[in-house]
Formats: sequence, structure tokens, C-alpha cells
Amino acid sequence: MNAEVFSEYQQRRKYFRLAISYDPYHRPEFNRIAIVDGKIVSNVRIVHRRMRIGSSLVLMGGIADVSTLVPYRRRGLATALLKDALNYMREHGYVVSLLFTGIAPFYRRLGWEIVLHNISISGDVLSLAKRLEDFMNSRNIPKYEIRKFEENDLESVARVYDEDNRSRTCTIERTLEYWRLRLKGSFELGFETPEGFLVALRDDSVVAYIRSKLDEHTCSILEACSLRGFEGAYVYLLRRLLKLCVERRIGSIRALLPEDHPMTWLLIELGAHLSKSRSGAMLKVVDQVSLFRALADELLARIRKSGIASQKKTLAIETDIGVCSLRISESEIEVLEEKTPSPDGVLKADQRVLAQLITGFRDVRTAVGYGDAIVHPHEAIKLFDALFPPGNPYFWSFDSF
Repeated sequence: MNAEVFSEYQQRRKYFRLAISYDPYHRPEFNRIAIVDGKIVSNVRIVHRRMRIGSSLVLMGGIADVSTLVPYRRRGLATALLKDALNYMREHGYVVSLLFTGIAPFYRRLGWEIVLHNISISGDVLSLAKRLEDFMNSRNIPKYEIRKFEENDLESVARVYDEDNRSRTCTIERTLEYWRLRLKGSFELGFETPEGFLVALRDDSVVAYIRSKLDEHTCSILEACSLRGFEGAYVYLLRRLLKLCVERRIGSIRALLPEDHPMTWLLIELGAHLSKSRSGAMLKVVDQVSLFRALADELLARIRKSGIASQKKTLAIETDIGVCSLRISESEIEVLEEKTPSPDGVLKADQRVLAQLITGFRDVRTAVGYGDAIVHPHEAIKLFDALFPPGNPYFWSFDSF
């Protein structure tokens, strides 16, 4: 049915089978379907993942393959299935839901909101290659061995990914089973090029890697990670990738990386152009109280980092999906399923604004300044600033669903 609805996949029906076959967490009940006269006419697929918010891992229910056959549209079937999926998530402990769409208004009315930017860094291969050589000649950068990824590198690559993304909001936890299945599917579907998966070694250990897709005219960098202190490996990884592009007569390069990524900085230093726009990635808070309980350690660390944890405080958060209170002390944050009497601060906002604050896509002062949130008393804004600092959330394309 999905292949019929999504016409661009008519020649790639295997995509929908592989989306399930190469997902180690999929279960049949994750497909929520509507049946009319014995025929499946509408579908929503739940995707089970653990996602980072700061350094905390929370249970996230992705939404994928929302589809309805043309004769059965405008009957509210997709909306009913989305609500059914959310009920399933609440019953099974999911605290947030993420989806990717080109029709944001449809999902916004159900509580999802955009929480990520599209970041793209592009440039000419030959120009970048020349400038990179000049860059390397003017600096004393430690050398790294670069070679193509091999299957026995997987555990080391997974360790590099975990360390590099351990506090990056919206990144996905990857088990080794997940890595193996997704990588197999990525190669089989042509989402990335095996020759473009390069690793950097120091003392025979993998310390960084880069993954890319090489087409006839463009090389797309899809992922790049390194261990702390080995960011210089990106210079050599990029050098090898540009050499491969020259050999294949590929004219342009495009990198899909976080805005604050070391390779983003390197490419811009070499003359590449960065473009930034709102993406179609939308997040919804499924269970507000459970979310804050899952984030208690992360929020306490943020309060401590701000230097304002010397006194006990109680903060209340009110949205259209509920109320909760955070009782903050030097040693813990207790989350209460109610508004306590005389809190030290109250934040009132729509659930969609809360999703943006939780991910660091927006900060509290901006939300208040645009009238999308209210903080009372105004002095309490410092406390909410500490809880919800701005950040650079990112979702790697390898984890797309």
C-alpha cells in the first residue's frame, strides 16, 4: 500500500520491506492500520528508538509511513491512526515522538513542532582540494592513517560514534545489532557508498570516521565522528575523500553535518558555503511528567553548571497537556505530577514550545520575547535559562525512518 501511495517509490517497493527487515526493534503491532470493507486503506508505523536529550537517553516513538489510499482520504483516517499511535506510546512508556514531514501544519495541530535545522555545507571539489593542501602545509597537524572501512572495524566505529554523540540532543542510541542491520540496508539500498566509508587510525586504533555517498556529480558527506582530542583526523579524512572525488571526476561536495561540528568549521575555513533552514523534523512531548523524570539527572547537571543550585527551588511547568513541578535541591530534582503551592517560578507555554525548549532549538528568553511563553516572576527566567539552554540538536541521516 505504501508503495502505491508514495509514487516516488514505485520502482523501489523493497524500501518499505527493508525499512522493517533492517530494523532490529520492529514488531508487527507497530503498524497501526485502518481497514475498510476488509481492505487496508491507511497506515502509520511506530519506530522504537532511544534518543538523547543532552546526556540522557529517553524512549522515543518515531512516526513513519503515514499513508492513506486516495479514495479514502479526507475521512480522518490518518489523524485517527496518529492518535491511536500516541495512545500506544503512552501505554508503553514512550515520552517523546519524532517524525519527518513536508506538511508541518498537518502534524502541528496534533502537537508536533519543528525542532531541527537543515544544515548543508557545499563547495567545489577542486577548489577545496587545493585550499586543503595549502591549509595542511601551513599547520603542523599530526598524521593519521586513512583507509576504507572494514567489517571488523564496526565495534571501534560504534565506540567513536557513542563518544562523539554522548551529549548531542536528538542523536539515536545504536547497539551493535542496530549498526550491523542498518549498515547492511544502507549499502544495499544505495543510501551510502562503501568506498566513501573511511576510517582514521592512530596507533592501529580507529579514532575517527567519515561516511559518504558518491554520485555522478556530487559527493555527500552523511556522517563524521571522532574521539575527543582526535579532531585533526578530519583533515586527513577529507583529503582522502576529495582525492576520491577527483579520481571519479565528481565536481561538487555537500556535507550534512551539525553547525558546530569541527568538519563544518574546516569546510567553511576552506571556502565552502553553509546554508541553514528549518527542517521537517518535528517533535511532540508524549508524556510530560515521565519526560522530566527521565531528564532529572541531565537537568540537575545543567543547574549545577549554571552555579545557581546552592538553594532549594521549586519550578512549575504548565502546558496544554499537563502540569508538573520540579523540586530542585543540590543532590536531586524531584518531579511532581502537580503544581506545588507558591513555586519560585512558573513557565507557561504550549506543548509545541516546550518541545523546542527541551531540544535547545529555542531558548526561553526568545520564546518569552515573542510571546510564545510566559515566565512568572520575571526573575525566574534565569532558572529556566539554566534548565533549557540553547543547543545544536542533530539527527544523523543514517537513523532516518
